[in-house]
Amino acid sequence: MTEALNELNSDSLHNEIAIYKRMGSHEGILPVFQLSGQSIEMAYAKEGSLTQYIKNHREPTDALKARWIGSVAFTICYVHRCRITVDDIALRNFLIDDQLAIKLIDFGLSTLQHLDGMMEILATKADIFRVGFIIYSIATWKIYDYNKFEDGKEGSSSREGGPVQGSSEHETHWSRAESLPSVDHCICGNIIDKCWIGGYNNMDQVCDDVQRELGTLLY
Repeated sequence: MTEALNELNSDSLHNEIAIYKRMGSHEGILPVFQLSGQSIEMAYAKEGSLTQYIKNHREPTDALKARWIGSVAFTICYVHRCRITVDDIALRNFLIDDQLAIKLIDFGLSTLQHLDGMMEILATKADIFRVGFIIYSIATWKIYDYNKFEDGKEGSSSREGGPVQGSSEHETHWSRAESLPSVDHCICGNIIDKCWIGGYNNMDQVCDDVQRELGTLLY
């Protein structure tokens, strides 16, 4: 058992190293100082994870929320343009540095897609579904866990026009479960909702809407 676990961890590390090499540096990804066969040496993020930050700090201004929402969207878009699907998009994997910039980490579960091929649509939409929860948590300043809504573990009811449960394990990710929170009167509410109901085919479309809605708040 231990040998199998070590082999799994080694494979995950090698995969993550390959992903960091393909991505290179990006302002929305925590800087990497050194990549080796044994470890990944990264920068230190003083303020910890987004989960911790929401728990420990009062709600910030809409301007800071907008910058973080924009950074999340543009960073995942960049990763997808590198032909990588992230999979583990969660609050714990966004860190806050000493300049209050938000940085993505942890690509151990991510997948390298073929550089000369199309992105796998179900994996892409699953990433977008999860991005909706990150934006929602920033917008409402509440920690919200999407895991219980995956793979049909919650109701599969959808709003009018939304996808419903199907044969693929990913299809229920963007079903609009009745128990999902309301996005009424929420900054980027329409964007969050479209992420949840499968209204976007790619992250470029998400970024276009973020730029339109948030405008000068992004800068």
